[in-house]
Amino acid sequence: DTDIVMKSAVRCISELALSAPKNKEQFRKQQTLERLAALIDTSLVVSAKKSSKKKKKGADADDAAATTMPEMIDCTQTTYVLECISVLCNSIKLNQQTFLAVDGARAKVVSLLASSDLREVYHAIATLGSLVRDNPKAKKELLAAHPELTEQIARFTEHADKKIAQIAKITHGILLSDKGK
Repeated sequence: DTDIVMKSAVRCISELALSAPKNKEQFRKQQTLERLAALIDTSLVVSAKKSSKKKKKGADADDAAATTMPEMIDCTQTTYVLECISVLCNSIKLNQQTFLAVDGARAKVVSLLASSDLREVYHAIATLGSLVRDNPKAKKELLAAHPELTEQIARFTEHADKKIAQIAKITHGILLSDKGK
């Protein structure tokens, strides 16, 4: 099954990056971030039109309020991809800039805040924090492109799932810190 192979490959990249931080630079040089951006699937994103006709759990912070995130068993490929992007980009400016420069990548991650899979929502929130942590320029560009983002993330800080609420609080704090810079 190619899905299992892809998930395993992406997980290996995450593990290699975590085991030796110098590998993060090597992955950037091998265009891994661009390839990961291409693997982000937004098919589980619930559009505003769909969610108003037929409410789905996890569509946004309000719709998802009574739901909790399942464990990382049988996750989507996108969940693994987002986790890997977070690992590769966390506080590393060149990797952050490389990923944010990929056409459409930033918008895909933001759109996953409306995924019907709460694990994708969790990892989208975490990834957004990793993409701008310790990088005021990247944060400024992200917020300029998505001015509603701080408010969107804030709505998740009261989520019923404690893990989602916690990561939302962390990311919200990152987005608000040094906002003027």
